[in-house]
Amino acid sequence: GSGIGMHRHENEDEVFIVVRGSGVVDDGRSRARVSAGDATLTRSGEGHAIHNDGDEDLEIVAMILCYADA
Repeated sequence: GSGIGMHRHENEDEVFIVVRGSGVVDDGRSRARVSAGDATLTRSGEGHAIHNDGDEDLEIVAMILCYADA
């Protein structure tokens, strides 16, 4: 039942890779079901949240790609 609440990324992109379990990703416009092997991309200026709605732990790897100011 836990998750990462809605938050916005500025000057960075974030990729979630689902390693184990399943859940729901919400970008404020739509919701998508994810499970092991899936990946999501949140671009700079966008927001997202992820919530574990399954019976097992939801494990993700989060990679953040930062952009230096010009």
